[in-house]
Amino acid sequence: MPDRCKFTRWIFCTTTILSCIQLQAGSPSTWAGNGSPQMRVNFNWSNGTPNDGVAIFNGDGNNAPIAGQNEPLTFDEMEFIADTDVSIITILETIGSAGIVANPGVAANFAIYEHQYPLFDPAQLTISNGPSGDGGGTVTYNLEGYGQLYTNFGSTGETTVDVIMTLGNNYLEIDSAGENLFDNVNSDDSSDEIALFSGANLTIRGSNVNIINGSITGTGSLTKTGPGILTLNNDNTYNGSTLVNEGTLILNGSVAADLTLTLGAQLKGNGTIGGSLISSGTVAPGNSIGTLFVTNFLPTDASVFESEVTGSGLSDRIIATGSANVAGTLDVVPLDLSFTAPQTYNIIHAGAVTGIFSAMTSSTPALMKLDYGANDILLTYLPLSALSLNHNELAGADCFVTLSGSDPDRINAELLSLSFSEIENAFNHMQPSQFSAQT
Repeated sequence: MPDRCKFTRWIFCTTTILSCIQLQAGSPSTWAGNGSPQMRVNFNWSNGTPNDGVAIFNGDGNNAPIAGQNEPLTFDEMEFIADTDVSIITILETIGSAGIVANPGVAANFAIYEHQYPLFDPAQLTISNGPSGDGGGTVTYNLEGYGQLYTNFGSTGETTVDVIMTLGNNYLEIDSAGENLFDNVNSDDSSDEIALFSGANLTIRGSNVNIINGSITGTGSLTKTGPGILTLNNDNTYNGSTLVNEGTLILNGSVAADLTLTLGAQLKGNGTIGGSLISSGTVAPGNSIGTLFVTNFLPTDASVFESEVTGSGLSDRIIATGSANVAGTLDVVPLDLSFTAPQTYNIIHAGAVTGIFSAMTSSTPALMKLDYGANDILLTYLPLSALSLNHNELAGADCFVTLSGSDPDRINAELLSLSFSEIENAFNHMQPSQFSAQT
């Protein structure tokens, strides 16, 4: 967090504490506009001052409200009973337990931005005690360049809460221990920061595509739920764990600690995991062909390692500086079928390799074998479509590659050591009926 932000926040908090000692909560006041967009004490409100009271927004009035005076403005809560856009170019805080309330079907849209660059006057919204979204509507926080949002809680659950950072140098701080729900969090610039303190868990649960180019820092943790896709493109230093319960996490940057992938979830990207990758889901390195770097690779029996391969010898890889305790299924996906010979790929490299895959599958019928070494796992692969097989040969080959066990594995290895013509001749001597009793 920039020093100027810390200093500004200290001044703001001191001012707020002093004002709270002297003021009592007032009656609810409704935004009226009255020809001016400026939100001020005893100005543009239908029922007296909302300061330290409840501010009600029933639309934009005559002008969209702008919190733009030179001193902090404090509400007990902000309640939206109709769609309203609110701009914040100074300091605004809610101090009550209700926080930000958007009634069902109502959209509350905040625009928080620095308006006197390069003087760096603060543009902050602080939600001190209540949730960032309650009431069943939709609350969107648009941080549009040097915008700052401080919050202690996310959504209460039934309210959609989004944070969208654009134009850079934005700051989101979450200070509440435990789960903090947000539906969507997006950052389009690497200068943005999301800071997690007091054991805060940032849970992103949306079904959309979320891309965070800024960094996530602090002492909290991150959870991905929902069917959407979350992409982390920066080097993130938060020291808590990362949990992917649903959907897809694309890690192109880094996380500092363990990452856990549950059944049905997927991990992709070319990133680095500072701790262990513990997987019961699908690990698919790269954004096409790519590599994931981990300290330890610890898949369970339910895990799937999906490795894309090419006819030119490229493949997805996992590189572990510690150990790879292999289990689960290896699923091979050829990106092309232009094989002129069997290809061998180093799909896992580790300081120490233990365990074996319990199953091998391919998205197209293929000959496959695995060689396990002390530090590497090698895959040799040849799709049947690369061979010139007649109808009878292809039928026999298709049946053969469905077999499992030590004998088929041994024959697989022998076939992959032959030339194309020798493999084709071998399949010419096989009949589907030879394998029907074994399939």
